[in-house]
Amino acid sequence: LSISILSNISINQISEILEYSLKECSLSPSISFGDYDNIVQNSYSHNKSDFVIVFWEAINFFEGFASKIEQLNNSQIDEIICQKISEIDSLVENLKHTGAVLINKFTAAHWYHNSHHDNKVDRVAMILNEHLEKSVPDNFYIVNIEKILTLAGLDSCINLNLFYLASSLYTPAFFKLYVDYITPIILSHTGRSKKAIIFDCDNTLWLGVVGEDGTSGIEMSRETYSGK
Repeated sequence: LSISILSNISINQISEILEYSLKECSLSPSISFGDYDNIVQNSYSHNKSDFVIVFWEAINFFEGFASKIEQLNNSQIDEIICQKISEIDSLVENLKHTGAVLINKFTAAHWYHNSHHDNKVDRVAMILNEHLEKSVPDNFYIVNIEKILTLAGLDSCINLNLFYLASSLYTPAFFKLYVDYITPIILSHTGRSKKAIIFDCDNTLWLGVVGEDGTSGIEMSRETYSGK
């Protein structure tokens, strides 16, 4: 099972966690990484992988993006949006025949989680997410990364100090939650997921509650009125 991970941040810590999780499910993954911050070009060279996982963080579109964008005017921001939409389209084109692609939604949560005011990164993320949802083919899975960040709390999931030092944004705790989130998708796509349909038939197909009355205490015989 070949898995390629493309990212504009440092993300190597995910490899061991993902490999362990999949081996627990009797899969033998071969995990490779694209070049740092070279997502579009790498999407072409890695398009033969069974799975491609994309971490495309708005906070690192360019160095200091989250702080510098507040100084840009609307025209400059629109140029950035147009550029990123074009890059998304190239990514989709390059990976449209790949087995499956997991791409995270764009978010500003890392930077603005304590702010209650509108910000320009949020606007960029919203527009790019709308385009992403409209343009991706069926082999793409869009991961709502904000759900994962909310589950454990941002303080447990991100390390901004390490991001400034080494472009490594996420903690091992986050990667564990992320892998738990995407593993069922991988299992489903590889035919390894297990499904069960569970019915509660008490007082529907028979009269009584099996767990309380026992099989001899319910009425489903044709000899009884309820059973009929």
